Amino acid sequence: MIELASHETCTGCGACAFKCAHNAISMEENSIGEIYPVINRDACIECHLCENSCPVLNVPETHEPYRAYAACSNEESVKLKSSSGGVSMEAYLYALDKEYVCVGAAIQDDFTVRLQTAMTKEHILPFQESKYVFSYAFGLYPEVKDLLKQGRKILVIALPCQIASLRSLFHDNKNLILIEVVCHGTTPTKYLHQHIRNLEKKYNTKASHLTFRDPAKGTPMYYFSLYDSEGKCFYSKRTKDGDNYQYGYHRNISYRESCYHCTFAREERQADITLNDFKFVKGLTLQKWTSGLNLNTILINTMKGERFVNELIGNHVIEVEECDVRYPQSADERLIQPTGKMPNRLLFEKRINANGGDFESAIEPLKRKYILRQNIRIVKSKIKGVIRKIK
Repeated sequence: MIELASHETCTGCGACAFKCAHNAISMEENSIGEIYPVINRDACIECHLCENSCPVLNVPETHEPYRAYAACSNEESVKLKSSSGGVSMEAYLYALDKEYVCVGAAIQDDFTVRLQTAMTKEHILPFQESKYVFSYAFGLYPEVKDLLKQGRKILVIALPCQIASLRSLFHDNKNLILIEVVCHGTTPTKYLHQHIRNLEKKYNTKASHLTFRDPAKGTPMYYFSLYDSEGKCFYSKRTKDGDNYQYGYHRNISYRESCYHCTFAREERQADITLNDFKFVKGLTLQKWTSGLNLNTILINTMKGERFVNELIGNHVIEVEECDVRYPQSADERLIQPTGKMPNRLLFEKRINANGGDFESAIEPLKRKYILRQNIRIVKSKIKGVIRKIK
């Protein structure tokens, strides 16, 4: 009897479906929009290739980080358009110059996010900026398999669970450089689609472009913005402004179930290189020239990863300063353990299941309470400020 990863741990990576030689596994949405493999028992011959390829059931070899840097792009325009320090974009640009095929996450016309390949500078531009939603990886695997057979070099930047699936399927291929972006969780695509449709109806405008950290507002501000076909922004709000989607994501409420049980949020990493937003640390001379600037943290996990980062440094495309390898782990719990479930997450689970997967109605009451609490805190803070001035 075939037993795949449990509902709590399956990431929806689709490695099992790709590995099945009899097309007995399909990736399907459940009632609340989460993607899971479904086995056609009539077609299944119980060869167990699916189980053996699952990175949750058979975690690939891990690597302990041994070097860490604070880093950013040396190109001002790259930094301004990137969510953090622009290191990922510089890695793509350098890889293209060295005739790599690049892989990253891109928002599609239907607002789904998928991993896809790029071989030109124009085609890597959609990889910029953060995508706070589930991204489909399983459509990529056949193309990676063919490219590796051709002897092509490939640079992949993806989420830790996706990197683990690629490691499980293609092992430590010498032509494959795997870079993971530290993840707090991913929200089912269904929730994003519902949110966009709700806003389109409210503003009587069709959305043509979406950004989760609008560069026009400053990426550190986390504005969720929608633009029409003429490039005009008709909606832009943050969590504190009352955006339902940003509230659900940034308050760790609306992730898929597996994110709260993530096998890959641990000290030992699957990737050759780990990228993260940099958290401030005293003692680095970088603080002299990074006031108000986003930075990346780079963790080196393998010799292959170190060689690639050294090439970026040696070619002056990124600026770095080494820091204690233990610092990033102490600064970001997602490098040690998965996101925990808070009381509002448990309430959301009940509401989303009771409402048949209706995201807006499930999240709205929780968001309203959050905004009310925030407003009360602001009023109390102002009153205390007045009292201090009077004293």
